[in-house]
Amino acid sequence: MAANLIELKQSLTEQQLKVLELELNRRKKSTPLAYAPWFFLSWIGTHKFYLGKIGEGMAYIFLPWVALFLFVGGLITINQDGSPFLGLLLPGSAALVAYAIWWFVDLFTLHSQVERFNEQLEVQIIRSIQRSARWVFAKSRKHMGAPYPRSLYLLPRASSQER
Repeated sequence: MAANLIELKQSLTEQQLKVLELELNRRKKSTPLAYAPWFFLSWIGTHKFYLGKIGEGMAYIFLPWVALFLFVGGLITINQDGSPFLGLLLPGSAALVAYAIWWFVDLFTLHSQVERFNEQLEVQIIRSIQRSARWVFAKSRKHMGAPYPRSLYLLPRASSQER
């Protein structure tokens, strides 16, 4: 990804690089700002929403509650024979352990997730700049040989008396 990013940057002019820097500074994500919601509100997935990972954020919201429901339902019915919830104790426990591992892994990988987001954002901005530059170039090429647009040449000329 880094080599591709370097190649893309080398194709930009100085003015385009300045636009890239301004836009990147405006839209990039901050690692400390990603860790703050992880520390205080990770149980509702705010750090995932901050990085634009809506699906993972929703999983952070619902997975622990479903796992807790299964686990508690299994615990409550542990002494009751034939309870439909008894078989849910193990899946509930496994889901809670998986959630805890996922939460712990995020502690150590959140900085790389932010870096990956910022790299993808930079590539997206560069491609957007290149698309807009091609559009402007295509529009300006239309009238390259003439100082004025073609439509102005079709207008009737003023007679020598009107000048």
